[in-house]
Order: sequence, then C-alpha cells, then structure tokens
Amino acid sequence: DLKLSDDELYEKYEFNYDASVEEYMSFLRLITLSKDRDDFEKRVLKDYKKQADLALKYVKIIYGLNFPRY
Repeated sequence: DLKLSDDELYEKYEFNYDASVEEYMSFLRLITLSKDRDDFEKRVLKDYKKQADLALKYVKIIYGLNFPRY
C-alpha cells in the first residue's frame, strides 16, 4: 500500500475525506464543549461507545487489567 497514490488509497479503502473531516470536527467540538475529564468521558462513551470500547480493549491488552487511567 505504500506505493499507492492518495487517490488509489481512497478508492481501495473507500475513504471519504469529507466525512472524515466532519467526524474530526465533531470530536473536536466534543473536546471543547466538555467541562472536565469526567464530562468528556461521559460524552465519548455516549457518542463513540463502539470506538471507546475498542480502545479500552487494546489498552488492557497492552498495559494489562490494572492500567492507569491517565
């Protein structure tokens, strides 16, 4: 895949640039609107539950079950 052009990569993986930018902006909005870390975590779990669960899965694999939160 390193030899593919950007256009070829977009086509191969059906990458939607505009949707990606929109999602990034939504996540930035979530960060900036959060009052504190607890509020941020609640919002992430509500809006991005599937992604948060996957991230926690890999953190536990890498760091073990007693990983530090921060």
